Amino acid sequence: MLEKLSRNDKIFWIAALILLAFRIFFGRFVGIWFKPRAYHDDALMVRYADFHSHFIQQELPFYDSMLKDMGYPVFLNLVHFSGLQYSDVVSILWFFAALTSVILFRKLTDSDSLKISLAIFAFVLFAPCAFDLWCGTRLYRNNVLAPFYFLNLNALAILFVMHFRNLHLSTKIFLPLQILFGLIFTITYYLKEDGVWLMAVALFVFVLCTLKFFLQSELTLQNKFVHTLILFLPLFIFYGGTVIHKEANLKYFGVYETNTRTAGEGGKFVALIYKIKSENRDWAHWAPADALQKAFEASATLRADKKMQDLFMHSEWFKHDIVANPIHGDFLTWVTNKAISESGYFKTAAESESYFKKINTELEAAFADGTLPREDKIQLVSSVGGRSIEEIFTLKRPMLYIYNMHVFLYHYKPGVTTERLIEGKVEKQAVTLTNTDLYHGKTEEEKESRNRILKILFKIYMGVQGLLFVLALLGIFRGVIDIFRRKLKFSDEKFLILIVAGGFFILSLVYAFAIAWFSQWLGSRSDTMKFYSVGIVPMLMNFEIFGAYFLFKSKR
Repeated sequence: MLEKLSRNDKIFWIAALILLAFRIFFGRFVGIWFKPRAYHDDALMVRYADFHSHFIQQELPFYDSMLKDMGYPVFLNLVHFSGLQYSDVVSILWFFAALTSVILFRKLTDSDSLKISLAIFAFVLFAPCAFDLWCGTRLYRNNVLAPFYFLNLNALAILFVMHFRNLHLSTKIFLPLQILFGLIFTITYYLKEDGVWLMAVALFVFVLCTLKFFLQSELTLQNKFVHTLILFLPLFIFYGGTVIHKEANLKYFGVYETNTRTAGEGGKFVALIYKIKSENRDWAHWAPADALQKAFEASATLRADKKMQDLFMHSEWFKHDIVANPIHGDFLTWVTNKAISESGYFKTAAESESYFKKINTELEAAFADGTLPREDKIQLVSSVGGRSIEEIFTLKRPMLYIYNMHVFLYHYKPGVTTERLIEGKVEKQAVTLTNTDLYHGKTEEEKESRNRILKILFKIYMGVQGLLFVLALLGIFRGVIDIFRRKLKFSDEKFLILIVAGGFFILSLVYAFAIAWFSQWLGSRSDTMKFYSVGIVPMLMNFEIFGAYFLFKSKR
């Protein structure tokens, strides 16, 4: 096989493996840290990953057992069974993310430039978000979002390019690749509860590829049908994974859902509150007190349940006074879970689901007969509060903040800490799952010296990304002008580069818009904003690569 590789390819693979070895060393050098006191975040994912205690023994209270999806706990088990340290597996993930960016570049441009390929590879491999304190070295699902999104978006972009350039793969190669992609896609989708955007991107690409294939391929109808089935195979795998996910929850918790926080009857109740008209609803307060009061009056079940009303109106999530301290953002989901846990009514998730199903039926009937006024503000999705047109325009600032954060690394913090764990069950689980000694943290001197190195890395990327981002914007602008002046035609090979670069930029805008809509209420809490928006990194880095390359090509 090595004999078939060109000299440049051999050099590339040798260099790539050397860089991987250094990336693994560097990942260990920086290390990871764990927040065992983050009960509903870091600790929850570690507890979920012990499938025996989670499903069979059900050591967690039922109201905490289905709060979040299981993608990250599955990933933690894969890390454990690999025998590799957690940071090693993350380094390998970034290796494949970088490799797929290089493959995309080569399929898109037909260039085998060794210098450009290695530059792209190194640029992605050492992405600074992987070494940030909050979204890089913290043992939580957000620190693998960027490499997983890279893998998914690059795979979809490669599919798009190959179909539109008529670069066909044999079924023997295409089938296993799509099976692999289906498995990666399913884990990625269930890393967080907002995977619907990734599904939308996948469907869009698959439909475009199908149309192109059917309209221009000279294969027989039977071969076209087989190819289309293989093309959509990842979605069938995703469906199978979803059924397994839901069936497991049904068997052990009595609820056929992936989670009960944003899905199920509890999630539906929250979504219905967001639909009740309220003059007090704004971009920061999605569930004002009067909306809840209207729900209490419209639902006979809630109207008669003074205890549940009290739990909703006096929760610790807003210092026990909803009028003086209105609920911020999506906290109603957590208020609901707290009310379920403190009511003492329910012994299982199935019982609480049944209770809220009755309430939801009553609220929907009240909407239907006009008893409940319906909110006329625009909702992005049902699980997020609505906004007026004026409030939508206020998203410019947090969107710019997100771009500034991930392009110019504003508020990035070096991720080496002196954090060390004490002996405890969840701490022991974290050590076992990650194959990493988390009991002996770095010394203060090691922390400072290693963080100085990370600060140098951040400064390098700040300059490189800033320059590439500006060049990429100029490239897009140049491309649009050339199209209007008819200097760039649809048949021009550079046009596809422009489409891919522009596609990543548009996707980043949509993603930033959605994240800003959800998290604007966080205000100046930049660590949390960075935490939520880290998924934009693959879109921005690919835009910088291909947008800048288009500008370079357009001047030749």
